[in-house]
Amino acid sequence: HRASNIRLSVQAGAESAGGTGSTTASGPHRAPKGPNGWPLMYVSDMANGFEVMDSFPRTTPQSVAFGTAFPGHRLVGSTYRENRRRWNALSDETKDALVVAGRSVEGLWSSVPALRRTAKALQGNIEDVFM
Repeated sequence: HRASNIRLSVQAGAESAGGTGSTTASGPHRAPKGPNGWPLMYVSDMANGFEVMDSFPRTTPQSVAFGTAFPGHRLVGSTYRENRRRWNALSDETKDALVVAGRSVEGLWSSVPALRRTAKALQGNIEDVFM
């Protein structure tokens, strides 16, 4: 997955330059919380958490994977699924650009479009689209 490779190379570059790089779930610094705690403030931190969750076997309880991926945050299944769908709906190119933006204004999780149902969806043809 390209976003993972870019994130890892950006993190390694920042660390070799004397910075801390992107925060990882196991790293020494916690990712900044979003306005309501979770989702986190930055795309790079959310992407890292999703990657950590994906590394667990499917048999691992979601609450355990979530607690490791997003330490200090409580799993609310519907909120997690909504935000995971937002991430999954993005193209690899968009994911890459947002991850590379790091902890900047351009890398805010709030810049990831929310999914909504169109008027057509409300008429019975359910389809998620960007706002």
